[in-house]
Amino acid sequence: MCCLRVLYHLISRNYNLYKNCEIPSALFTMNSLQYLFLGNNSLSGAIPSQKSETLQTIDLSYNFLSGNLPSWVNSGLQLYVS
Repeated sequence: MCCLRVLYHLISRNYNLYKNCEIPSALFTMNSLQYLFLGNNSLSGAIPSQKSETLQTIDLSYNFLSGNLPSWVNSGLQLYVS
């Protein structure tokens, strides 16, 4: 991810690429990323506490997340978890 210069949308759904892994925090700090969809990937752990200002929509539904919601969830973005 460190070599990507511009990425606006990242969609990884139903692939279980990250099965039983935590959410890669690097995805939340990518400066150009606006839409992050990681639904139905069997992710576990907490939602990262830091996020870039450009992220507008985050879908983490149908995973196995735990822990507290980070403070940025009230920042006006669309967050989907279930």
